[in-house]
Amino acid sequence: MPPGSKIKSFVEVLQTGKTDFSRVMDNLFLDPGALPEMYPKEVQELRTRGGLDRLSNRLKELLHECQSEFPGIDQWPNDQKEQVRLKLVQAIDENRRVHFFWELYSGYYESSVIVDPGDGDIIMNFQSPQRLVRYDEAKNEIHVDVSNNDPVPTS
Repeated sequence: MPPGSKIKSFVEVLQTGKTDFSRVMDNLFLDPGALPEMYPKEVQELRTRGGLDRLSNRLKELLHECQSEFPGIDQWPNDQKEQVRLKLVQAIDENRRVHFFWELYSGYYESSVIVDPGDGDIIMNFQSPQRLVRYDEAKNEIHVDVSNNDPVPTS
């Protein structure tokens, strides 16, 4: 989710599950088998362990249409980004489409849910905790923060 969204945009994202990032990724992964030829250096980065821990300038350039979401992507838990990276590499190698979604959920930390039926399309659903939604009255924007694994309250 971008750092600040107007209410109308936020409601649209809640209804569709589509952020700028998910739309860009959906378009990239329409024909994943073609990506190595179209973007050889970027795919090579993706094949590297930890290749999504911090988005490189090369990947940021490729994903420039969703640049407002880069800070949140960089802050997302690395272990989850690694699971996503591995599944994206598999999708490229097997030429399987990937569909990307975002939603709020009741969990305490961010979650990346990957649905892989074994053949056919793969679904990636990125979930942000509802507790991290805040309203900026001065800007009339809704923000969804990243937890950075803050401790769960004990009381």
